[in-house]
Amino acid sequence: FENGTSETWTQRSLTGVQALITSEQRVFPDYNVRWSYRPLRLAKVFSALQVGATYRVTDQQTIIPNEVGGLADQSRTRARSQPINGSVTWAFLGNLTTQGSLDRSHREDSRPGSITTGDTRNMSLSLARQFKMPKRWNARGPLRARMAYVSDETQSVVGSAITTGIDPIPTATSTNSVLTNNGRQAFNFNAETELSELLSFSVTGSHAISFDRSYNRRVSNTVFSVILQLQFFAGEIR
Repeated sequence: FENGTSETWTQRSLTGVQALITSEQRVFPDYNVRWSYRPLRLAKVFSALQVGATYRVTDQQTIIPNEVGGLADQSRTRARSQPINGSVTWAFLGNLTTQGSLDRSHREDSRPGSITTGDTRNMSLSLARQFKMPKRWNARGPLRARMAYVSDETQSVVGSAITTGIDPIPTATSTNSVLTNNGRQAFNFNAETELSELLSFSVTGSHAISFDRSYNRRVSNTVFSVILQLQFFAGEIR
């Protein structure tokens, strides 16, 4: 549980009156769970397992008075996030490591006359493994390969609000309008190794798709690169 209050004094440029702006933030609940497991009997199947999860709710309210003692503005923000992640290392697949994460967050911004809600979802999946290089290549280390998929989506909606009672914070909405509805999806691949003390080799590939449903736009970008890096030393420069 976390609770904090901040006070800010501002002076009006025309009247010279000082106004006190108060902001209060509360974090509750805030759960964080993490579990790691290394099996003994199933060591030939998987060698490591890790799981983590978080649930966090943040509530912040700001009050801005006017010169006559009333309220000039009042806002309230409530955010909720619940990320989950995990990884498994499979021993029978050559220590193949699989990782995944999912983060879903929801945010509500309330102001007199409007309510803006936003939802964000981030997801990622990845596979990683090391491969032995052929002996005839005389490589210094193994080939480290990784393949990943990443997806990010964001949507926000604003609606006109109806104020009920004496509380100026809106409690009901009528018509809604979509502000943003976009996202990005990407497939990434990377493999690298050290062929010698001075020579390294890497292959990188990426295919990304960016979309905006509000304007019916979709852009794709593909990049593929092969890099052979050579380092050498010439000795002291005279």
